Amino acid sequence: MSMLGTWADHIIIQAVANATSLRIHITESAPNFCEPTVVSSVYVESGENVTDIYIRHLDELHYASTTPTAQSVSRQVENGKANKLQPKPNSQNLQTKSRKSYMREYMMKTRKDENLKKKENERKKTYNKNYRTANPEKVKELLKKAAVTYRQSNPDKEKQTKIKYRESNPEKTKDSFKKATATYTQSNPDKVKQTKITYRKSNPKKIKDSSKKSTVTYRQSNIEKSKRIVKNIK
Repeated sequence: MSMLGTWADHIIIQAVANATSLRIHITESAPNFCEPTVVSSVYVESGENVTDIYIRHLDELHYASTTPTAQSVSRQVENGKANKLQPKPNSQNLQTKSRKSYMREYMMKTRKDENLKKKENERKKTYNKNYRTANPEKVKELLKKAAVTYRQSNPDKEKQTKIKYRESNPEKTKDSFKKATATYTQSNPDKVKQTKITYRKSNPKKIKDSSKKSTVTYRQSNIEKSKRIVKNIK
């Protein structure tokens, strides 16, 4: 094709596209021909990036480029690829580096200045108060979860704290125990009955002793009533 008198037909154009992995757009000069034809490489898949070349076909003469040689489409594509391959400064890395350096300097200043520490502590306190007032339910849920996790992770400390509280506040513990038993009996009457029956069957002696003690205490506290009952029986 470089010699005069040699021409390229459709087979040669397809071979060039396959060899160079190009997509060739051809515009015909003859009005009887179809619209611009596209000849693409067979070895290139549909999703890959392919360089496009635009040429024109003068009827029975030769092929010519539709753009100047200095600014051809292929040259533009090559320049674009070269620009993509060149390393560019990453703005995100620069931002992260500058932020890290700024935060280090800021933390050093705050550690040295006592006034800044006080201001930050006050700001945190006000933020916590505002958050608690705005979201009381979320705060309760968070406190419950924190208490559960603390109990699971520190069972020995939890036992010691309970023992100390009971020793220091015996009346409160009795009242809380009574309330807890009352709520449990009201919510689970069947279970309470079954536990009582099983306890009586397994410990008959203790039940007799407890009944005797209860009768003695009742008679001592209500002597007059017991005498009246005895007289009525006689």
